[in-house]
Amino acid sequence: MNGNEFKKVLGERIVALRNSKGLSQERLAECIGINPRSLSDLEAGKSLPSAETFGKLMEVFGLKPYELFSFPDFNNANEIEDEIYKKIASVKGNKELLTKIYMYLISAI
Repeated sequence: MNGNEFKKVLGERIVALRNSKGLSQERLAECIGINPRSLSDLEAGKSLPSAETFGKLMEVFGLKPYELFSFPDFNNANEIEDEIYKKIASVKGNKELLTKIYMYLISAI
């Protein structure tokens, strides 16, 4: 993975974490002490966060450093589909979480 690919994957990870917490870009930017445009650049894979911002992201998301950089490694589309269905099944009946998943999916597709 080259540097640009890493920035893109990390940006996607930050978006997914932000959405899982139900935070807007503006609110997350406020929580980590950067302006919303800088967060937008991070999420778009245009830049990397400073060490201080990394620390604040881990704090907001309740992650250890290795967890922030833990990206799934799938071999094919079937593995991804299986994992998606497992995650959805794990929140069966939870309207709030299912709504968040739905909103994330429609924004991504």
